[in-house]
Amino acid sequence: MQVLATDFEKEVTASPDELKDQKKEIEQATAVFRAAGLIGGDVDLGQAVNDAQAGNVIALYDPESKKIKVRGTGQFTVETRVTLAHELTHVLQDQHFDLQKLDKAAADSKTGSSDALTGLIEGDAERIEKKYLAEQSAAARAEYEKLSNATSDDARERGKDIPPVIETYFGAPYIYGPQVVSILEHTGGNRAIDDAITGPTPTTRIYLDPTAVSQVADTPPPVPELRAGEKAFSSEAVEDGDFDVFDDFTLYLMLGARLDPITALRAADAFAAGSSTPYTTDKGTTCFRASVDGVNAESDTYLAKVLGQWAKAMPDAEVESKSSPVTFHSCDPGKRAVAPTEAAIMSAARLAATRDQLTEIFVTNSRLPADLATCVSRVVMQTPGAEELLASQSREAFAEGARLGARAATACRQNSLAGIP
Repeated sequence: MQVLATDFEKEVTASPDELKDQKKEIEQATAVFRAAGLIGGDVDLGQAVNDAQAGNVIALYDPESKKIKVRGTGQFTVETRVTLAHELTHVLQDQHFDLQKLDKAAADSKTGSSDALTGLIEGDAERIEKKYLAEQSAAARAEYEKLSNATSDDARERGKDIPPVIETYFGAPYIYGPQVVSILEHTGGNRAIDDAITGPTPTTRIYLDPTAVSQVADTPPPVPELRAGEKAFSSEAVEDGDFDVFDDFTLYLMLGARLDPITALRAADAFAAGSSTPYTTDKGTTCFRASVDGVNAESDTYLAKVLGQWAKAMPDAEVESKSSPVTFHSCDPGKRAVAPTEAAIMSAARLAATRDQLTEIFVTNSRLPADLATCVSRVVMQTPGAEELLASQSREAFAEGARLGARAATACRQNSLAGIP
């Protein structure tokens, strides 16, 4: 059904009354984001989320009403038709798998992530959308590109005040999900995709390793205990904010916001599982404490080192334990919080996306086994200048890339954990 643009935006955003009802939870989440160094001191998180959701959405499928809603009442363009191919995929997913049931299972998961499930669902829809677009005439594809670019430009202008980390969180399922689904399709066909969507909820590890969808998630370390003078958030707020989970992608963005992206990505590779708890001090300051386990003892040491570097870049943070689990805390500096630069967040997001694409190429084109492809990509991307090299189209860059890949493959055949600290 077509919906007036103003009414459509109401469908995808929270109303002023809803934001008012959620004020306490939004304030707590805002404080935790500031404590993690992900946003600055003057961010209206509720409005930022609303703006991100309104973005460049042309149509959506609502699993509750079982209807596809299209922004605007004008004639369908090729852009609208391509978007409908995406949304009709969600209709089929819902008919076969019950999306609301999957969402509930993901929310109840002790190890998985609702965001990662969304990555699979959206990655599958993006796959079908691209297939539909490829079937259109050259003229239609050119018109689609023109309209799509205009929509993206408009969304970028409207969202210029949205903190980059919020855009990255909302965009992650669309940025990283397609590589996960592509690898599933090439290694196991539609059945593998369906099994991944309906199987155990994956973690956000899949954003950093698109072959990790079937990996059994590590058991998180115990949620860090509070100390004298510290008071937990209400149980309802914690449940709504899912604060007891500390995941791969959050660690990566948190570190990438303050440190160089390669160091952040190496630390995320060293990460196995984590948990966190938010609290307020006896002075009313909001903080969070997190515990993380590394892949092995060497990984624990590396995580402690990198988190120590990160803590020094923060106003009020400290590594409390350098042994497994590595435990640290950080507190909200309030209005004094300095936002990470857009360049830092975008560099981190782009580095992970480039590595995912490289892994996809190794699996789908070079036919490498998934574990070897993951390892080779990991080692290659740790080479200084590798991202720029891969972006170059020169013959020299191609030859050097081939040499890097060959050396990485040799290292990975000798040790499947090559590149992990």
